[in-house]
Order: sequence, then C-alpha cells, then structure tokens
Amino acid sequence: MTENFIQCPRQSKSPGEVGEQYFDVLLSRSFFQQSSRFKTCFVMHNLLIDLEKYVSGEIYFRLEVDKGKCIPKTTRHFFIFNRRDE
Repeated sequence: MTENFIQCPRQSKSPGEVGEQYFDVLLSRSFFQQSSRFKTCFVMHNLLIDLEKYVSGEIYFRLEVDKGKCIPKTTRHFFIFNRRDE
C-alpha cells in the first residue's frame, strides 16, 4: 500500500481488503509459502527473492547476500535474513 501498487477501482473496498485479495492470489500460485516454523508467517522461495533483487537493482539490499558491501543510497528496501527464521 505504501508504494501505491494497490489500486482500488471500486470504492467499496479498502486498500487493505484489496491487498489481502492480492496476497491470497499470490499464495494460491505458490508465490508465497507458509513458514514451516511460524504458522502465521509466510516466506518467498530464494529463487523468487533472487529474481526480485535482479529486477529491482540497487533499490533492494539483502544483508546476508550483500554483506561486506556498502549500502547504496538508492536503497528503498532493506532485507535482513536470519536462518533461525526459516
């Protein structure tokens, strides 16, 4: 919602409701998977994360992969990967 990707063509639904519908569609297409450790959390497969990083370029910074590098000033999304969270 904060990036204005959610469009509400019908005023009868809030951006939160539309976002929930988008999430459910992506979940049904295996874009997201339920975390094996935390049942209320969802994760993306590493291949999808790598694709997102490739497409987004320097606006995305993943600490585990990019460790040792300086964080670019163009970074808008910062991700910290913790193996214990899998």
